[in-house]
Amino acid sequence: VACTQALSQAGRGQLLGALEAAVQVFTNSTGSLVCHNTSMELVGGPTLAAPPTPFAPALGSINVVWNYQVCTELILEPLTTDGSGFIVERESQIADVEAACRARYGPIASRHHWLLQEFGNGADIVRHTTNLIFSDGVKDPWRVGAVPHNVTSPDQSAFHILIADAAHHQDLRFSDSRDSVALTRARATEKAAIARWLGGQEHAARWGLSGAHAASVNG
Repeated sequence: VACTQALSQAGRGQLLGALEAAVQVFTNSTGSLVCHNTSMELVGGPTLAAPPTPFAPALGSINVVWNYQVCTELILEPLTTDGSGFIVERESQIADVEAACRARYGPIASRHHWLLQEFGNGADIVRHTTNLIFSDGVKDPWRVGAVPHNVTSPDQSAFHILIADAAHHQDLRFSDSRDSVALTRARATEKAAIARWLGGQEHAARWGLSGAHAASVNG
């Protein structure tokens, strides 16, 4: 849909209009917004809707449970990965997030390194886990924080799949005739693994599933 909207503008030589049309699909699908306030979408930015008073620091347009986890366990700043993103990072970002967290939830502790200290790095998580699939699509920007794609648990029941041509958790969505070969193989790999967990190789064979390994969908 976004591509269709963009092409409708780009065909008339309006490149900025094409970019806006694509962005509108995600940020203004109803067409009711006159102006995009990007600060409302950023953790720590200002918003009119944030408690306890108007213009208090915001925690983004996401639900309360996720906000609390961001405050206590998953400080996701800075917002850009290399300093050259669309929105330039600020040195005060983490402090701004912590201030927003205290304004909303009171005197809580923002544990910047909790995830690493609690579970180890990505390779540690996989090696000490069983019966778990970590899947990422190549088109998913969140995959930069994923576990290493070539790591498996000692019994190989936990592993990572990197799916070519796939978007964020696309393997969990309904199948479509336009799905890529890699995506189709990824779903088959996941089903085969779950079948083995539930009932071993015989159960997988009853489903007509092979024991395809993650490497088959990494291209």
